[in-house]
Amino acid sequence: MKSPNPIDLFFADMDKLSPGDDRLSLYVLRALPEHRFEVVVDAGCGAGRQTMVLASELQTPIQAVDSCQPFLNRLKRRAKEKGVADLVCTHCMDMKDIPSVFPNIDLLWAEGAAYNIGFANALTTWAKVIKPNGFAVVSELCWLREQVPDAVIEFFLSGYPEMQSVPQNIAMAEEAGYKIFNTYTLSKDAWVKDYYEVLEPRAKSLVNHPDVAVREFAIETLKEIETFKHSEESYGYVRTAIYHVPELARGKAWYSKILGIEPYFDQPFYVGFNVGGYELGLDPDPSSKSEGSGGVIVYWGVSDADATLKRLLSLGATERTNVQSVGEGIRVATVLDPFGNVFGVIENPHFKLPPTGH
Repeated sequence: MKSPNPIDLFFADMDKLSPGDDRLSLYVLRALPEHRFEVVVDAGCGAGRQTMVLASELQTPIQAVDSCQPFLNRLKRRAKEKGVADLVCTHCMDMKDIPSVFPNIDLLWAEGAAYNIGFANALTTWAKVIKPNGFAVVSELCWLREQVPDAVIEFFLSGYPEMQSVPQNIAMAEEAGYKIFNTYTLSKDAWVKDYYEVLEPRAKSLVNHPDVAVREFAIETLKEIETFKHSEESYGYVRTAIYHVPELARGKAWYSKILGIEPYFDQPFYVGFNVGGYELGLDPDPSSKSEGSGGVIVYWGVSDADATLKRLLSLGATERTNVQSVGEGIRVATVLDPFGNVFGVIENPHFKLPPTGH
């Protein structure tokens, strides 16, 4: 009698195979300055939750890569149901072999999958085939704080000892030839909704399964969920938007006052603020500063654009564009901080601001 496959038992009917959220995937995609991508590869696509987002938004063929054929079969069925079957091309293969099949990539997307071949190795491997001015959107599990509960450290020492901090991962990406321009931290809800809330009762029902592999998988899954519940937000999936500040001490003081919070990470080479789940990083390295005015502007959500602009100017910022309406009740403004970086604010009635703790 063939032994049951734990993956089939746990994930057979789940479209979401890792923490994530369609709205967040779409937000990151729309933040990219170029939307005409000819070759798009979704590495480690699983059952294709984010693949569907990419196909629907870009309306261009998505090359969906995964080593699990049952997941790809489910993706093909979903794509057909959603009317985008002609935009989803599946490839059952290892992510490390992507360069041999796709030599010129405009956009490489990998949500919660790069760790399977090692984050640093994945970045280095894929960098060879991403076109000049192309993009890689890669999520990676990171330490978010210096103080981590002992139980969390113990879990990841056995589960993922290679996990690094945000600045360490930034350094890895830059060493592999990338420039980091935008990141965010997944919210707690993105871990729980349609993922842990499904896996937890399923794992509990399988802890006494007659097959030892299934039992062990169930126990490890419950341990992972309990670790998350008691993590005190010490880790998460992260992407980062970096502001370049040559005078780090002044920059830290100015942004602490603007944001009303102290940085969660404070080192001579990088200062990071957790702003309602989003990362604002200060980088003192002038060599990484992009020249010209064609770069990405990150807009931070506020409840009152006029009042926020007035406060920014009173604290030493210089007005770049006044508050202007862009339609549907959305209002934006930009300033230059004291260090020459563009800082944008957006008042958007359609977007619920996450709590910031102040």
